[in-house]
Amino acid sequence: MYRTTRSRTLPIPSTPTQQHHDLVFIKTTQRNIRYYILYDARLLHHLMSSIAKMYPDLVTLTTSQELYGLPGAGGEEGCPFYHEGGNNRGRDRRSLEERDDWDVVGGEEEGGFRRRVLRKVNRTKGGENETMSGSAAPAAPTTNTNDDDKNGGSNDDNGDYGDDESTSSPRSRKGCHNYILTIEDKLANPPPSKSKHLPEIFLSGAVHGNERVGPTTVIETALVLLAAAHCESLPHGVPPLDTDPEEMQEDWKVQVDEAEDCREKLRDRGVDDGMRQWLARIVSTRRIVILPTANALGYYRNEREESGMDPNNDFPYDKKSKESGNCMITVAARTINEIFRDHMFQLAITFHSGSSSVTYEWGAPHYEGQLSPDDEALKQLVSGYVRYGGAIPQMDIDEYEMGTMNDVVYSVRGGMEDWAYAGSWDKERVKPCHPETYGGYDESKTIYDDATLRVFNTLVETGKEKSPSTDRLGTDQDVLNIDSAGSGHIPRNIRLSILMADVVQPYVAVRHVNDVQLEDDIVPLRENTDRL
Repeated sequence: MYRTTRSRTLPIPSTPTQQHHDLVFIKTTQRNIRYYILYDARLLHHLMSSIAKMYPDLVTLTTSQELYGLPGAGGEEGCPFYHEGGNNRGRDRRSLEERDDWDVVGGEEEGGFRRRVLRKVNRTKGGENETMSGSAAPAAPTTNTNDDDKNGGSNDDNGDYGDDESTSSPRSRKGCHNYILTIEDKLANPPPSKSKHLPEIFLSGAVHGNERVGPTTVIETALVLLAAAHCESLPHGVPPLDTDPEEMQEDWKVQVDEAEDCREKLRDRGVDDGMRQWLARIVSTRRIVILPTANALGYYRNEREESGMDPNNDFPYDKKSKESGNCMITVAARTINEIFRDHMFQLAITFHSGSSSVTYEWGAPHYEGQLSPDDEALKQLVSGYVRYGGAIPQMDIDEYEMGTMNDVVYSVRGGMEDWAYAGSWDKERVKPCHPETYGGYDESKTIYDDATLRVFNTLVETGKEKSPSTDRLGTDQDVLNIDSAGSGHIPRNIRLSILMADVVQPYVAVRHVNDVQLEDDIVPLRENTDRL
């Protein structure tokens, strides 16, 4: 049986859809379950490049070195794989397969995203990515490798710098680069005329390099959102007429088949039709800026700090008088500063580890024992995050503790959270920075207008273990279901991140008129005038 939706003919699913706002889920028997692993710096770099190539109309990938002219941290010894040219790029795609402890055991096509499935052969003792024998883990998505790729590629919009080693090239800046992955529907909201109205959110994976859950979480969040949006966008356009050329009819049939296939595979992962439309709406109506590793050098070295400097207290907020100008000394802090100067974020999450909590302002010593002006709103917002993140009973992990940073975690001078929240209106506690590291930094970039820094910025401490073993990370089984047997550190923080993207802007979705079920009018990768 078929129905026509938005001028697109698709099969009616055999299972009833659930409404996402009820947080009710269908129990599924998932055929392909993927165990999450913690991605190291090299694999993160490769995954982001592959994602940008797979979803060019939904993703922009750049670096703070390319976009803002910042230096790379670590010099010659920092993240050397960022600067490998020529055939090294092809070897990077095969890096996991060449390791002795992984075997390729199969493949799967997921939401238009080709992924190799790997099996751990030998258990690694004490490693940061300890993986149970026989579990499945993802390698980087494969991409078509043409002659240009083998020789380094070309300089394109997705941060592939090719082999230009001139002094003016971002790639020529040695050290670890800070990748910025932005999700936005470029066809539905073509820049600049229709993109300025989009609500903006920010996800930071790792300010401290040895706290490893955040970067994998934000990349996996991106994959869930993009797979749903890509699938919901199919088939493109409207059905051909009987009088249209045969090739148009065949192309339409291919797209319909692809749409049916990816929808079925998403249902197998617990993402039913209602959830798919919800995730696609988020992608098509928001701008999500993801900084997986603000402290790129620390993450590469698995060290807390950036060359002995702590980015966590490197922001111009509530510093002691004698230290007031001693900020923005790290590339990590400068990267975040430049991103915030370039956007108008309403909500943000920064991931850390060391305890298990979700906390909000205040976190500055000056405000110990005091509530922020937005305390009630922040409390309600974080309460929703905590509930949808959920507990992990199979691991004896309770729901996140919640409260202010001062009460639950500890006070920090120069903290990123309070800086982003109050830097534009609590001017008494903001003094310009004049660091000497990395050749200095323009003081004017730490003088803010009265609008930029007013963000509800939430601190998520993912757990006491800064680098949990793989058996505590969880799987992609029913990843949006808080009661899933596959829940773990990664799934619950994916859910939390997606909820933030949802609540950043109120909206109404009309589902039924009398007994007639209506479809969402938000279809990714279409301009508004094309939505029927």
